[in-house]
Amino acid sequence: MVQEGDGAESITTRGRPGPSNGRTGGGRTAAFFDFNRDSSRRRSGRTGGGRTAVYHRATSKPMPDWAPNLHPFLVHFPIALLAAAVAADLLSLLRPAHGATRDTATWLYCAGAGTAVAAYFSGLSAAAAVRVTPDAGLAVDAHFAWADRTTWFFVFFASLRLAMSFIWRTTARRTIAVSCLLAAVGLGFLATAALHGGRLVFRYGIGVESVPATGSPWTLPGRAPAEPGAAGAPAREPGRESAP
Repeated sequence: MVQEGDGAESITTRGRPGPSNGRTGGGRTAAFFDFNRDSSRRRSGRTGGGRTAVYHRATSKPMPDWAPNLHPFLVHFPIALLAAAVAADLLSLLRPAHGATRDTATWLYCAGAGTAVAAYFSGLSAAAAVRVTPDAGLAVDAHFAWADRTTWFFVFFASLRLAMSFIWRTTARRTIAVSCLLAAVGLGFLATAALHGGRLVFRYGIGVESVPATGSPWTLPGRAPAEPGAAGAPAREPGRESAP
């Protein structure tokens, strides 16, 4: 179904809930805003897995056609930078007299905290447009709660590390050990937020385009596709015939 309207393009798909979403009984809803296109159409179609997805395409932004918003571009930077900061901190714990290693960890914490703030606010912007069913809404709430804890924890922690490196200039092993312990707690927050974010995408289908219901497993170029049931290939479901 295609409906003409003003302001944004909305693609909505609905299907039956699977065994894991029996709480709603009406299918799931997922949504994102794509600020990359100028469009004013409303379309309806089906996504894989029987989920409901809502896509709003608004005015043009400098992003690829397939991108829902800035959030998926930003979320990987704090993960990489903060993990590298903790690794540098552990190295500093082994060599406490080397202030350069400590300062490297500090700048990595600052960069990680800054990109976490950017990812946090881009996520809020994307989530503000999402219309979801109750179970998907709870998943969005959980992701937001852990992202909120993670972001402001590392903003505070990066400020503390700046003081350690450039005001107190401490190289005491005990102080660095406490810093490593606090950073490990923050990484736990970050991992939990990432797990909830992955759940939004792979369980509730938030921010994904429709996927084909049929097809064959991907293989390296030049190799023949694996037959169903072969080693490494998905087995065919009993009682289901393959598409002609």
